[in-house]
Amino acid sequence: MSGKGDSGRSYHLKCTGDALNTAQSHSGPKDLTLFGSCFCPFVQRVWVALEYLGIDYESSCYDDKAQPAAPNLRDLALIRLQADHVNRTLIPAFYRYLQAQDEEQQIEGGKEFMSALDGLVKLFERSDAETETNIGLWKESGQLGLADVMAGPWIFRATNVLAHYRGFSVPEGERFQAYVERLVNHPAFKKTCSTKDLYLESYER
Repeated sequence: MSGKGDSGRSYHLKCTGDALNTAQSHSGPKDLTLFGSCFCPFVQRVWVALEYLGIDYESSCYDDKAQPAAPNLRDLALIRLQADHVNRTLIPAFYRYLQAQDEEQQIEGGKEFMSALDGLVKLFERSDAETETNIGLWKESGQLGLADVMAGPWIFRATNVLAHYRGFSVPEGERFQAYVERLVNHPAFKKTCSTKDLYLESYER
């Protein structure tokens, strides 16, 4: 590589040759979209695999239409903090609350679970303030993210199982309630949900 400074030359926004023909043949909307820069080797190896396996996809590698911003290392670190909080704090608090037998334990369990939810919200708000990523449903226009997937099953069960057996109510904050609505109604999440009675009967003891 040359030791010279930046030449100021702009990157190519469209692929060329055979790659352009291939990309244009995958220009229609599909369930799977390949995003990436036309010169990126990491994109190319995924592209080769898609072609080899015959998986249908839409390619964005031939034009300059808007592409979602990839998370940087700081974004990823905050997402990991969210996921870690779910595993270490939210999920254990859910089960302690649900399994508590006497009234005092249930009251303490409810407080602990609410505190865990509040901690998750604070991490979401921190990411909102410190990053520009659109990953995560906490943002109104965000995409389903890792923390959503990890927390979703327990937040969903809080709305039915904990509501039924412990009288739990989703926190009243408008933004949190909107987040829960986006989460439980996201197509990928909703497709995995059973009817309410299944959950109530499964947790009945």
